[in-house]
Amino acid sequence: MKIEKFKKLKSGMYELQLDNYDKLFTYEEIILEEELLISKKITPSQMERIIEKNKYYDCYYSALKIIKRVSKTRLELFLKLKEEFDEDIVNKVLDNLEEHNYINDRIYASSYLNNQINTTYHGPSRIKRDLNNKGISNNIVEDVMIQYTDDIQRDKLNKIINKKIKSNHNKSNIVLIRKLKTELQMDGFDSEIINSILSNIKIEDDNSIREKEYNKIKSRLERKYSGRELEYKIKEKMIQKGFY
Repeated sequence: MKIEKFKKLKSGMYELQLDNYDKLFTYEEIILEEELLISKKITPSQMERIIEKNKYYDCYYSALKIIKRVSKTRLELFLKLKEEFDEDIVNKVLDNLEEHNYINDRIYASSYLNNQINTTYHGPSRIKRDLNNKGISNNIVEDVMIQYTDDIQRDKLNKIINKKIKSNHNKSNIVLIRKLKTELQMDGFDSEIINSILSNIKIEDDNSIREKEYNKIKSRLERKYSGRELEYKIKEKMIQKGFY
């Protein structure tokens, strides 16, 4: 078949008008690889190759479009592309992108870590877990996590703890400390560093908080109890809340 006309489309693809009035859509790379500009014809075997190559470049340009919007790890990009393309083609595309540094899990991990350090109160264990879930290898994760030093942890923990203390309006010091430990561990901070900081911070019960909780409990219980029994029940509830 002869190629009557080459027409570049807005999508970046080319429309090839054939002498049998058919149209073939393909990519510039394939046109050059198959030397179609020189021969201006397509053999049956070339047609088969072009169809197969089109599948690869469809996947390739879809991948570029995705990572142009937002950075992805290899696994994230693989999971997205395999929704539409054959896994073998996806892996070939990803190998090519890695080779040309369009995707790089080490760079991604380092950038992600710095962003988390600068914009969140997440501890190192949580960030490590997030990176592993994104498909980044343990070796890379361990290497980049060196940047999250104990000093950075302490600085973040001091800010979080002081903020929580200042915003506390209803918890006793015992309950507050217990809650802080649980939340900070869940956010990925080191238990020893948490305990070290909390042990050096003096948190005193705010009398206004104590009085507020006392009155709240009393208001609720005096509907059912009175006298000494009421006081006993109030004391019991106050102890449960950490007010001794």
